[in-house]
Amino acid sequence: MGIIRLVLVAFFSMLLMPLLAQEVTNFKNADDSINLLVNGVKNGKWIYYYDGEGRRTEDKENAISYLCAEYKMDTAIGVQKEYYMNNNVKTILSYNNGKLNGTLTSYFLHGEVYFEDIYVNGNKEGLSKSYYENGNLSKEVSYKNNLKNGTQKEYNKEGSLIGIFFYVDGKHAGAYKTYYDSGKLKMEGQYKNGLLEGAEKYYYEDGKVKAETNYKNGSALSINLYYASGNLQSKGVYKNDGRNGIEIGYYENGNKQSEIPYINGKAEGMAKTYWENGHIRFEIPFSNGKEDETKMGKVYDENGKFIEESIFKSKSKN
Repeated sequence: MGIIRLVLVAFFSMLLMPLLAQEVTNFKNADDSINLLVNGVKNGKWIYYYDGEGRRTEDKENAISYLCAEYKMDTAIGVQKEYYMNNNVKTILSYNNGKLNGTLTSYFLHGEVYFEDIYVNGNKEGLSKSYYENGNLSKEVSYKNNLKNGTQKEYNKEGSLIGIFFYVDGKHAGAYKTYYDSGKLKMEGQYKNGLLEGAEKYYYEDGKVKAETNYKNGSALSINLYYASGNLQSKGVYKNDGRNGIEIGYYENGNKQSEIPYINGKAEGMAKTYWENGHIRFEIPFSNGKEDETKMGKVYDENGKFIEESIFKSKSKN
């Protein structure tokens, strides 16, 4: 039985080899696939199914797309197409000697262009674009040697600019800005060697500062928050991207609302809160980010007069 099987395999392999010596150019649908291995090497037309996460699957019933691929001696060749399960084209890509070359175009389910990338010898090169289903541009960015280089622009569905960034060799560089749909400035900051550096500001739509974070080598040093009126809401000091030192909160009238000491990102020590008139309200002991139930806190009335000592129930304060 084993000898007969070997003879049959050899016979059919001889019949197929002339076909495999040519590049297949008319692979139109799944019915054309043969998924042929010759001596463990892919040749001819193959089909792969993919799930919603973009992973290959053998579960055809729940697949969301399938790829019609062509191989010659285990090397991808020619134009390949991926289809949605309704047979609409999902992606068109081209291979030359096993490497992506030319424009890769991907489509939404009903045929609108989703994105376009340009490849040269397997690397992204030139301008890459993505779109919304309504046809408006979503994002455009230039690539060099498979890395982002130059300006990246982002747009909303109506076509208004909502973000502009700059890249050098795949890393953020220089100033960036984002915008509200109205066109008003939303955020701005500065990158150095791919890391945030200096002041990053977040604005209310009317132009007043909402938050300001200062960075050094990508790590936050301080964060200030502001009310819509422009008055300071809180200020805190950071170290190694965690709160360190006393974070002070303010009422909108400018009076102090709270003082909370932090160590390595967790509340630690005696926190204080204040009535809006400026008098002290509570003294609350903290340990490891939570109210310390082993220690007594203090309660005061609106005139700052001591009322009683009290145990404050544990709540995280990180």
